Amino acid sequence: MRAFAIAALALAACSPSIGEGAYLCGSEELCPSGQECNGADGTCVFTGTAEPFACDPSVLHEPDDTAAQGFSLGVQRCSTVPVETDGCLAAGDTANWLVFQTSANCSAIVATIRSRSPLAFEVLDVQLWDLDANSLIATSDACPDSPGVDAEQCLTGALANSGHYGIEVAPTGAGDCNGACNFNDYVVTLQVGPP
Repeated sequence: MRAFAIAALALAACSPSIGEGAYLCGSEELCPSGQECNGADGTCVFTGTAEPFACDPSVLHEPDDTAAQGFSLGVQRCSTVPVETDGCLAAGDTANWLVFQTSANCSAIVATIRSRSPLAFEVLDVQLWDLDANSLIATSDACPDSPGVDAEQCLTGALANSGHYGIEVAPTGAGDCNGACNFNDYVVTLQVGPP
């Protein structure tokens, strides 16, 4: 009987203990048993301690639901260093727009756009628009070199001189926890330069 009790104690001592914040929430806010997804940072925390998702007011550029209301990234020269912008789609937000212009004297230019958002929340789509022609130039796809820690979308599109362009960030409806996590924060990186 004593040997059985010692063996049982040894097994209990070897049970894994998963610390708070040890995991990032997976798709649909999945976490280990006894933990739940923390909306504030997308990490798994002990049940009962999670905070609800909330957009950081410093990254909200509302109203920005249409191209006409888009948050301006300014004039992008023929070759630029990457411009990084934080943003957030609150629950039920239909789209966020970023807008920029190209300068007048470039020989050939393209926009390279990369977006990054937590895997735990709704999947986002990124599109590049020619606002002068009201036409879609490119839509995002999963980045081929993504390390998989976050959801990353990439796209590239050709631009014209003196053009007005928009980047639309919109929810897809995928991975939204049946409507319970239909929000996400994101980072968009724009680089304009030669092809």
